[in-house]
Amino acid sequence: MNDFLTEKNKKTEIRLARKEEMVYSCLDLHPKNLEDIVREIPLSAREITGLLLKLELKGLIEEPVKNYYARTGG
Repeated sequence: MNDFLTEKNKKTEIRLARKEEMVYSCLDLHPKNLEDIVREIPLSAREITGLLLKLELKGLIEEPVKNYYARTGG
């Protein structure tokens, strides 16, 4: 039984690349402006927007208002 639970947990765990983790850790549940994110992270604005899109597609963040990003509540 424990082996089944361990396997199930491994499948639902999402692993982030280092740069994705940088962007994700910069966010919380309150929306943050894209310009603020770009100032905080030592990557290009183009790369950050691409990473934000990846995180959004994974369901980890959302864009509740144009150019504002926050972690999802779930």
